[in-house]
Amino acid sequence: MIDPRRLFKRAAGFVAVFVGVIVLVTGVQLTVSRTWPTATGTVQSCTTDWVGTGRDRRIHYDCVVTWTDGARQRTASVDFGRDAQSTGAPVTLRVRGDSAALDGPAWAGYAALAVGLALTLGGGAYLVRALTLAIRARRRAR
Repeated sequence: MIDPRRLFKRAAGFVAVFVGVIVLVTGVQLTVSRTWPTATGTVQSCTTDWVGTGRDRRIHYDCVVTWTDGARQRTASVDFGRDAQSTGAPVTLRVRGDSAALDGPAWAGYAALAVGLALTLGGGAYLVRALTLAIRARRRAR
């Protein structure tokens, strides 16, 4: 019979590694986008969506933004999260080709990298330890 505590330890390790990898990838994306050149864009239009349920329900803004890259006008959809934007408002962007992201603080990418790395390594170590103990227990039971 499977011991629920051992099962929980394995599941906790897997969950920590899974969440850690997601946060790590997000941190990499945030950090890499900080190396893109900056541009000032103009909000053209925004769509709003309701996200979440119950008391956590909130408005989410997704806006079409244009900017000039040399002699070429570019357009991209930019996620503004909870921040409402008015049409014609200037925004500072990080741009690369037809991709654009809001110019956020550098610490956000570094913090996500650190947390993601800690979760991935910690969860991996926890998972290895739980599996090692399970293997030892199985050998002793024989």
